[in-house]
Amino acid sequence: MKKIRKETAAGMFDRVILNEITGSEIKSSEEFLSILNRYKREDGSLKSETRKYSIPEIEKKVKEISLPAISLYYMSDIYKNLNNRQLKESIAGDITSHASKKFNSPVIFTPAEKNEMTEHYILEKAIAESDTAINTTTTGLISKAQYELSRSDYNSNETDFAKMIQKLTEDMLSDRKFQDYSGFNENYISNVPLWRYYIQRQGIIEERNRALVDFVKAGGGDMENSARVKDVNTAENEIFTKAKSRLYHLLKNTTPGSGASGANPYYEIPDMNKLSVSIDEIDRYRKTLINNISGNENADFIKKLKSNNTGIAARGINRIDAQFKNEEMRIERLRKIKGDTVIYNEEMFKASRNHFNLIREELYRYAGLSADFIEALYSAGKTDPAKYIEFHKYRTERYIFYITFSEKLTADTAALSESGTVVMSSFYKGTIPAVLDSGRDLLKPAAIPAEVRGTLTREHLKDYAAVNADFRTKGSILLKSIRKNYDESIAGFSRAAALNKESIMNSEIQIGQDETDRLFNFAKKCSEAIENMRYTESALNSYKDEYSRISEELRKGNKPAGFSGADSVDSLLKVIKGFNSETIESETATRDILAKEGMASLSGSITLVQYYKRKGIPVKFSPTAEEIALMKQRFSRSPEVIVSSWKMNGKNFRQIDVNVTAELKKLMNKNAWNSDGRNLPPLILSVNEAALNIVFNPPSGWSKITDTENNRKISFTSPDMKGLIEITSISKEGQTLQDLVSSWPEKSGFSMIEKNWGKKDNSDYIRITSKNSYDGIMESYMIAKNGHVIILSGKTTGEMHRYMNIILSRMFRNLEVKG
Repeated sequence: MKKIRKETAAGMFDRVILNEITGSEIKSSEEFLSILNRYKREDGSLKSETRKYSIPEIEKKVKEISLPAISLYYMSDIYKNLNNRQLKESIAGDITSHASKKFNSPVIFTPAEKNEMTEHYILEKAIAESDTAINTTTTGLISKAQYELSRSDYNSNETDFAKMIQKLTEDMLSDRKFQDYSGFNENYISNVPLWRYYIQRQGIIEERNRALVDFVKAGGGDMENSARVKDVNTAENEIFTKAKSRLYHLLKNTTPGSGASGANPYYEIPDMNKLSVSIDEIDRYRKTLINNISGNENADFIKKLKSNNTGIAARGINRIDAQFKNEEMRIERLRKIKGDTVIYNEEMFKASRNHFNLIREELYRYAGLSADFIEALYSAGKTDPAKYIEFHKYRTERYIFYITFSEKLTADTAALSESGTVVMSSFYKGTIPAVLDSGRDLLKPAAIPAEVRGTLTREHLKDYAAVNADFRTKGSILLKSIRKNYDESIAGFSRAAALNKESIMNSEIQIGQDETDRLFNFAKKCSEAIENMRYTESALNSYKDEYSRISEELRKGNKPAGFSGADSVDSLLKVIKGFNSETIESETATRDILAKEGMASLSGSITLVQYYKRKGIPVKFSPTAEEIALMKQRFSRSPEVIVSSWKMNGKNFRQIDVNVTAELKKLMNKNAWNSDGRNLPPLILSVNEAALNIVFNPPSGWSKITDTENNRKISFTSPDMKGLIEITSISKEGQTLQDLVSSWPEKSGFSMIEKNWGKKDNSDYIRITSKNSYDGIMESYMIAKNGHVIILSGKTTGEMHRYMNIILSRMFRNLEVKG
């Protein structure tokens, strides 16, 4: 509209109408653009009332909207950390270091133990710090919200205020890390179930270590050696290294003999080094029991233990002893057969036999020491099944504590579906399933350690099963609650999305309806303005009527007023009373621009309705088909009349007028050259000195030229200026008609080419035809009366001579000379 104003500022337009219509439309467009921009900005004032908010109201609103989002992000951070391998490795290293310092000895955890303790440490830390972290974040958001709202003097509306809080919340939470790990805190590890189990197990180990120290001391170890005993391995090393060294030393001092058999007087000495196999078997058996003994074995365990150790030693000893006995029996048989036979290595054999007895005694002692060592372990640090059941109950309660915390956070996020954005919806869907998976993992049955399982009685197993049943019941209820919270929130997000979609749809309906109505109303204004523009139509009809009148008169051979002879004009527009060309041009230009803009607006409104209909958006369109057709007709048509063979309208009326005027003049000229003058009153040329009155009928449509200096001459010119007729009287002064035949044409530059005599009213007359060098022809009639010569002459071009000849002939025939 502003562009139209600018374009029409300098042209020939009806600026009053244009300014009125464009002014209202500019205002309407600006209003619509303002509304559109408010919709685009999702201006809340379109849906809710603007008011002033108090500080308590701000705090309450911020908490209502931000707490669900903060809880969601806090929960997300927890489960991100549970999957952060680098973080978990760092925490696991700190846990291991803490354990080593606490127990004053290197600690080695299995990968599974590290993972479990690390994850539960993260949960303990998150739960302990949750209130502080959430409250601090909420306080920061309240401060930011107060600042933002203070910029508008605490004025806002529910929609915009909620969106502002949502944006502040998302901006703050997008880069906030709730679970930064700044250092190990032993307060968090102290409640981890596996850590407590490890402490319990470590207590058993320490009790066994103390028992082993006592065992070492009881075995004769000095205080210095006892100080080196820290655990089973060091105790075993302190006790069995020396004993084993003594045995190996005895075995090293034996020399086996071979080759003797049958009647050979030579003892074969057994290889006692093979007893090292028995030593190794005793060691392996002891180490196996060290790794598996719980202290809760059955009553026959010690008896069986000692019997097994003795049996291992006896297998090797009995084999060597049998070899010695076999040799003694062989030598005894040999002596009976041969009498006094000399045995060459008999002394060595006896010495070996005595040495074997010493080894046997030492090996049995070593087996007994190994059994006593295991018995000492067995007697100290026994696994208490009741304590394990108590630990298991604590573990399940702590797991319930973890799941309860997650359930609380999911409950806190339930309202997120009402105030959360699409970003929050996506974030929520990506977080809660991880919470459910973690809860399901916690509910998985825990395996009973091997050293514990053997100590559990039927009653213990019943208690264990009861703890599990209670744990599964409570845990399942919590997981169902989490799942319910999740499903309800997802449904809430879906409802919110549907409501938002509905809101968008309603907004589009309102925008579409508003835009359609504004376009149509503008088109209607243009149509009504065009309908009220009647001047062009009236003026053109007047032109048509005037043309009809003049052309009719001309066709009748009459001389219409204002369009004949001297009254003839160069434009018929000048003849029509009140015809204003500038007004027509202004109205036509204004009509054109209104028709163009009006049609565009009407088409635009119809197109918009069809567009919204395809999108399923119902937009009402009030005008009827007849009303639309009428408006289109006004926009597509302009005032037009048929003038002669031309269609005249507000754009071409000047050119058509030129054509029509030319046509009328042609008709007038045609009438003038064909006129006999009978319909016109006769004229009289008076020659006073001769007492003559020349009465004649001039041709119709010819213009009279009065010669004020010569009252003896009357001239007439044709409308097309191609013909001139003169009637004059000259004194003969002794001249005859014959004398004037040559001299009269020569006065006008003509030369006679033909002459003819005739009679009129008993008087002689002469008709002469003359021609000049410019294709001009002059026809003259001369007749004498009362000493004067009356001359009727006509000058024209060669092409019009035929018509001039007829006109002059008629005039001369009707001419009367009285006097």
